[in-house]
Amino acid sequence: MADRADSAIEGGGQAGAAGAWIGNIRAILGALLCAGLVVASMLSIFPSAATEWDASEVVASAAEFFAPLALMCWSIVGQSSLRARALRWIRIGIVCHLILAMVEVVRIQLLPFISEVSSLRSLELSVVAIAIDVCLLIVGPPASSRANVLRVYRIGLFGLSVGCLAVLFAWSIGTIWLVAKQAQVAAEGRRYCLMLPIDAESHYRPVGSRLDLQGLKLRETLISDPYSAPGYRVSRGLALVVAPPGGPKLNANGEERGLVVWHWSHRERRFIPPQPRDAGLMDGWIIEPRRNYCVPRAGFVHSLRMFSASS
Repeated sequence: MADRADSAIEGGGQAGAAGAWIGNIRAILGALLCAGLVVASMLSIFPSAATEWDASEVVASAAEFFAPLALMCWSIVGQSSLRARALRWIRIGIVCHLILAMVEVVRIQLLPFISEVSSLRSLELSVVAIAIDVCLLIVGPPASSRANVLRVYRIGLFGLSVGCLAVLFAWSIGTIWLVAKQAQVAAEGRRYCLMLPIDAESHYRPVGSRLDLQGLKLRETLISDPYSAPGYRVSRGLALVVAPPGGPKLNANGEERGLVVWHWSHRERRFIPPQPRDAGLMDGWIIEPRRNYCVPRAGFVHSLRMFSASS
């Protein structure tokens, strides 16, 4: 009898150890997934060169990424006595958010709508929110998990989220220095200026401050245009306009001639010269600037302020 009891205790201990390992693995995977989604939420909220800070878009993106942002807030909870209770209520909130997103999808599919564009946008946000909620509910550990599992989950989630966001914003700010240096290298002492796309229709604006050169601002503008051609249209992002040597040469319309437009490449981390053929990108085409939207001058980057005059 004693041998059977010892065997049962040993078997229970092995099962408990295996359960702890599984719980820790689930906590680590859940923390990785949630941290990645927190970074994705920041990319969705942070405006590009073609957009500005808009309250409605910020609210829409926050609603889309409700689950990872709520779990990120939960990871700040330090007291172990509140940890499980807070996680339970947050997971209940994620379930309610999931139900609301599913109801929104059904509403869009069944009920007539006024604006096709806004309904498609709402459908896209709802579908993405459903996928995020389901993944985090399945992968993340439940509130009934052991205290050490929740501790691993909380520390991993907080550390990975803060670390990834720190790297993201450090890269974004560091891009300012890199772009400024590469612009001077490409210009080779000639007059130059920088301009950013404001839409995917080849309309640009001059760079107004050094913060316009941060990496998060230099995302290309991409749209789907079903009325003109299949596929997508994409602007070329940050453009470097280099003037020819010597003084400006104007045409009959008063516009400077001989300007060469270079484009910033995130992959090569430098400005690339005009290519002879750029067609065929994602079954669409690349949109070049309609005209020059900035005035080349010597030392353009050095004349920029850190913040724009409007801010």
